[in-house]
Amino acid sequence: MITNLKQILTVIAAKEVLENHGVHPSVQRIAIMKYLMEHCTHPTVDTIYTDLLATLPTLSRTTVYNTLQLFCDANAARAITIDKRNVRYEYCDGNHAHFLCTKCGRVFNVDISDHLSSQLYHDERFTVENVELNFVGICSECDHQSKAAPPNQNQQKK
Repeated sequence: MITNLKQILTVIAAKEVLENHGVHPSVQRIAIMKYLMEHCTHPTVDTIYTDLLATLPTLSRTTVYNTLQLFCDANAARAITIDKRNVRYEYCDGNHAHFLCTKCGRVFNVDISDHLSSQLYHDERFTVENVELNFVGICSECDHQSKAAPPNQNQQKK
């Protein structure tokens, strides 16, 4: 019962986000926005398509791509190009930076203060509408795994 209520509330929230951004809420658009709101994993078009196909069998990759473009144009979602191989998407939920792990490929949100965001660039000639700040390195989980792994045989012979 609680799970069903949670899903209903998320559907309502997704519909409201779309309406607040001037996007007509269709069944597919609501499902895609709901997915973005529930999965803060910065999914690709293919990930969203694959995950939603079971519940929306008429969904196409083209529909997912076009819907995400519509969301981005309406500032309801953001395209992230931190990974050179894939464009990833997220629900716009405030200022933050991104961290790409070069080992596992995951993208993480990194909190940044509004003060820092406003101080990154200041020029009277321009009005900044968006700031993208990306970090690239190794996440703590991958770093811990590499330190805990036994040395390979080539390293043991040295």
